[in-house]
Amino acid sequence: MKKFLAILLVVILASTVVLAAPMMKVKSFGPGYGPVKPWFGWQAREELRFQEKEQLKERARETLKEMYKKAFETGKLTKEQAQQILNIINEAKEKLNALQKEFEELRQKASKMTLNEYRNAVRELNQKRAEITKEAAQKIGDIVTVEQLELLRSQLRFTFKKCYVPTLNFFDEVILKALEEYAK
Repeated sequence: MKKFLAILLVVILASTVVLAAPMMKVKSFGPGYGPVKPWFGWQAREELRFQEKEQLKERARETLKEMYKKAFETGKLTKEQAQQILNIINEAKEKLNALQKEFEELRQKASKMTLNEYRNAVRELNQKRAEITKEAAQKIGDIVTVEQLELLRSQLRFTFKKCYVPTLNFFDEVILKALEEYAK
C-alpha cells in the first residue's frame, strides 16, 4: 500500500511537471490565445507606423491651412490687413514668450516664497497674459470689419460643415501659416 501511494504521488508530480512546463514558457498571450512569438522587424514597422501618422498629421495641417487661406480670400481680407494682423500677433507672441520666462523664473523662486506670495504673483502674471491677449484682440478688431468677420465665419462654417466649426484663434500655428502665405 505504501508503495502504491508513493508511485501514485510520483506519477502525479511527474504529470504536473510535464503538463505545467509548457505553460511556464509562455510569457504573454496574444490575440489568438497562444504564446506571442517574437517576429523580426517589429521596431521598423512601429517606426513606419509612426512616420505614417506624422505624414497624415502634416497633410491634415496643410489641408486645414489651405481651407483657412481660402476662407481669408472669400472673407475679403486684404493683404495689408493680413500683414497688420500678423504684426499684431507676432508682437503679442513675443510678449507672451517673455511672460512665459517670467513664469519659469517664478517657479524656480517658488520654494523660497510663501504660498500667498506665490498665488499673488501667479495671479498677476495671469492678469498680464489676459491683458496681452485682450489687447491683441482689440487691435485685430480695429482692423477687421464686421462684414469681413461674418464672411470669414460663414466660409468656415460652410467649409467645415457641421462636423467642426473652428473659432478664430489667431495664435494657432495653422492659422498663422495660412495668414503668412495669404499676406505674401
